[in-house]
Amino acid sequence: MVCSTGQKSRDLQITNGRGSPRAGIIHHSEWVRDMRNIFIVIALLLLSSGVSAADAGMSATNGFSKADFRSEIASAKMLKLLGVGAGNLFIAKQDGSVEVVDKEGKSVMTLASKSGAMELLKHPEAAAVSGETIYVVDSGTEQVVMYALSGGKYLGSFGSKASGFLGDSVLDEPRGIAVHDGVVYVADSGNERIQLFGINGVFLTTLPLSGAAGAE
Repeated sequence: MVCSTGQKSRDLQITNGRGSPRAGIIHHSEWVRDMRNIFIVIALLLLSSGVSAADAGMSATNGFSKADFRSEIASAKMLKLLGVGAGNLFIAKQDGSVEVVDKEGKSVMTLASKSGAMELLKHPEAAAVSGETIYVVDSGTEQVVMYALSGGKYLGSFGSKASGFLGDSVLDEPRGIAVHDGVVYVADSGNERIQLFGINGVFLTTLPLSGAAGAE
């Protein structure tokens, strides 16, 4: 079988062994167009299978996907999220109070920013829970305020001069808090240190933060 191409018409002729054309003439331009369409279809099929494989892999791993989003919790006049504890969210409000919300978004109670004429909270920064007590650290009043987990009753405060603390135990713009094994750790940001208190607010000791580890 012999194939020959005309120089002017660029037609692809299929001939038999005796040089006479077989039935049909394939135009070069049509052949190129058909092959290009075939390649496009193949590329789309490969791309589609690749995307499907990536989606399947994401679903099988910890990658974020639309299916991971569960719901949203609306909170009017929210300033920021302070933390999570005892199955609840602690949300700072614009008026200084802290709203306690369950995982379904239902408001459980509000931690008051004042007790009578005494101001407890101005700028709540973080919250933690230990046992039956909620601890809220506030950079405005520069203290840690304790509330009852059941009902939100004000229990007392510590860390500020107004609370009777003096010297090295006084907090300066505290911005973080954590509770572990009966010790309350407070980020005393203004003094660049961590202050350790008992769960009843008694000062224990100071963990100084003089510099990064390994710094000369």
